[in-house]
Amino acid sequence: MRFNGRVLAGMRSMTAPRRIVPGQVWMVTRRCTQRQFLLRPDPETRNAFLYCLIEAAQSTGVDVVMAQMMSNHTHESTLPRAGTIVDFYQRFHTHLARCVNAQRGRWENLWASEPTCLVETLDKEKWIDQLVYIATNPPRTWSTQSHTGQARTLCSRFSTRSQ
Repeated sequence: MRFNGRVLAGMRSMTAPRRIVPGQVWMVTRRCTQRQFLLRPDPETRNAFLYCLIEAAQSTGVDVVMAQMMSNHTHESTLPRAGTIVDFYQRFHTHLARCVNAQRGRWENLWASEPTCLVETLDKEKWIDQLVYIATNPPRTWSTQSHTGQARTLCSRFSTRSQ
């Protein structure tokens, strides 16, 4: 890339825009900064995770099929009916970061500087594979950790549809 006649090494061009289709299933993953264990499964963090998740889902019209909070990252399988996946994860991650930082007395970033990982699910088989991955991630982690309480799976469907 050139700037004022000089070549700037290491500069990347802008990525292509993401195709957001209403009703498309997405798997959202976000890591904590430096992979630190900032999402410890204490009652306050679990409550903040659930509250921020439900509030963001209701505000943006996203159905959360399954969600999981690990010690240093989160996974959510979502179904945005109006193509509002970006609004959902922006709201959810911002509010959760504010809650956890206030809880821990932190002022710095909670989330890693890498972008949120969005995986588009194109068919039912891949969606089921993603749900199985989300549900079985903690047990696989427990077998390699000395503390079995590090992970917590939250399996539920938060729907914003009127009953």
